[in-house]
Amino acid sequence: MKSILFVGSFLSGVHQTKDVAETISEKLIDYNITSKLVSFKKNKIFRLLDIILNLIVFKGEFVHIHTFSDQAFNIAIIASYLATIRKKKIIFTLHGGRLAEFETKNPEKVFKTLKRAYKILTPSLFLQSHFLKKKYIVEYLPNPIDGAKFPFKERLESKSLRILWVRAFVDIYNPELAINTLFELQKKYPEATLTMIGPDRGIQKKCEELIEELKLQKSIDLVGPIANDILYKYYQTHDVYINTTSYESFGLALMEAASCGIPIVSSNVGEIPFIWQHKKNMMISTSLDSSSFTEKILELVSNNSLKKYIILNAKELSKKYDIKQVEKCWSKILE
Repeated sequence: MKSILFVGSFLSGVHQTKDVAETISEKLIDYNITSKLVSFKKNKIFRLLDIILNLIVFKGEFVHIHTFSDQAFNIAIIASYLATIRKKKIIFTLHGGRLAEFETKNPEKVFKTLKRAYKILTPSLFLQSHFLKKKYIVEYLPNPIDGAKFPFKERLESKSLRILWVRAFVDIYNPELAINTLFELQKKYPEATLTMIGPDRGIQKKCEELIEELKLQKSIDLVGPIANDILYKYYQTHDVYINTTSYESFGLALMEAASCGIPIVSSNVGEIPFIWQHKKNMMISTSLDSSSFTEKILELVSNNSLKKYIILNAKELSKKYDIKQVEKCWSKILE
């Protein structure tokens, strides 16, 4: 029986959202492949020590390493070095909208690490395009969505306009943009509301101050992190999902939203133009400003035929990334 060690930061117990590796590892046993994940420790030092210890004692054949930019890239450096010493087959999966930028600034560091690979994968056509240009051999393997956990629900007309935002409170996801967009929307829809779901990564207090400044306290619900298993309830009970990120390497939340039937208004960054089409399966804003997002939302909600067309096309798109297809790809890679 083959065995694989997944190396990364698996903090679903803290952030309530399962990592892709956590989802895939549960399915591989059906293909006679055992797996282990490391590490679940929240503290960065303890997490690194846990990863090192597991790499030293792991007896299986494959080591899979989640590879992100900036400080997180050091995990890939250390883990791949130890795996190489122990003669394991290393699989890197490239993640994060900033990784292309990081590689451009640190080409030698990235090359020294990725040359240890048995295989290099990425769920991002954007990242694949970047690294192929740099002569790396990178295979495209999208992140999976479990359609059964994100069921489609036909949209019903609502008296108020309910906006949904699902991300961490960190600069690259621009939560202030979502707040400012609601402020603009209320000029035409005074009863419009915004639900914001996600953990605080440092700027939630700043967002709370902006909410107070704009007098939106009664219109915005800061829910915090929500377990992935119940997230579909929010997708199904809101009218528009907005994605305000400055970087996007795949956008699993977008696929989850599409599967549930909520129309999406998004920024046009990273992976977005590789997968999505404006006015076909989402509304795309070409700029990160509230007036542009407001314009796209108003166009969407004022045109029922356009909204229905986008919803149905987005649902069909999400089916391409069903977990049953992706887990078969994983089994072939490990063969």
